[in-house]
Amino acid sequence: MFWKMDEEGEIVQKQSEEYINSDETGAEERFENRLQVFKNEGKPVYKHHFWWFVHNCVAHPLIGLAPCKSTFNLHDWTSKKINGK
Repeated sequence: MFWKMDEEGEIVQKQSEEYINSDETGAEERFENRLQVFKNEGKPVYKHHFWWFVHNCVAHPLIGLAPCKSTFNLHDWTSKKINGK
């Protein structure tokens, strides 16, 4: 199952058989916006990419493997890092 928001901001469910692209999730736009924050603040772009990788390729899978307070805390911490905080 995939989740997304409709035009009114309501969460709607999509079937897993449906293709979901980055335009529908907003992932590409969020990625570009976060990257611009790093650039505007003079932070090295590689740090954004590093935290993006850790957040998406480490923190998210860990939540699936061990959904506990520690893995959610790691997820939230990496989320702050990916947002330049």
